[in-house]
Amino acid sequence: MKKEKAALKKKIWSRSSTILPGHVGSSVRIYNGNTHVHCKITEGKIEHKFGGFAFARKVARHPRAK
Repeated sequence: MKKEKAALKKKIWSRSSTILPGHVGSSVRIYNGNTHVHCKITEGKIEHKFGGFAFARKVARHPRAK
């Protein structure tokens, strides 16, 4: 239980860092420029960058026409 809480506290500020096989199975929080976004590392995310999983921009939502 303590190891899980410690893993959730691991924060990544470098979005350009590559995810290595040693990270598989861990949960990290990636900084998107405003807040830290929770992300669980799986095998499919190996060799990708951390920044690809923490979107830095909001999706523009247009108001509905009445």
